[in-house]
Amino acid sequence: MVSALFICSERCLITAYLIEDIWVEVTDVNNTSFLVGALYSHPKNNTKHFGEILENSINILNMERKTFYLLDDFNINALSDNTVDKRFINNMQSLGAYQMITLPTRFMLHQKPSVLDHIYFNDFVHELQPGVLQYDISDHHPIFLLAKIVPKQSKLTKCK
Repeated sequence: MVSALFICSERCLITAYLIEDIWVEVTDVNNTSFLVGALYSHPKNNTKHFGEILENSINILNMERKTFYLLDDFNINALSDNTVDKRFINNMQSLGAYQMITLPTRFMLHQKPSVLDHIYFNDFVHELQPGVLQYDISDHHPIFLLAKIVPKQSKLTKCK
């Protein structure tokens, strides 16, 4: 839920084949803003190519010194020993984006559980609580992020 203290606007960061995304920029009464992104990368997408596209977007946000929260279904297993998947996770960390989901989000019969759904962030100021809902509404369990973000009160100066 976004309170009346915030203004939201859509922002375009990625336009690429096999990637679906939406970014919302949230601005408070003090004109401080952060971005929330939701991404989906198709399982047939090339992980290296996807990583390069996402890296460009995160570099833009880092140059703007923008706080961001990225919730996604990358179809990249954070529990995998696969070199390409590990390289992707390491590249995200080198960009200052840290993965919050550590519990499996996908369970398939005769396969190891996997973490295909991720939450990345670059915010070390606010109280954040990520989670995985153990609810079978699809082949992935839903993920969520609770963030306690309270805008600082503007200081008004009395005129004498």
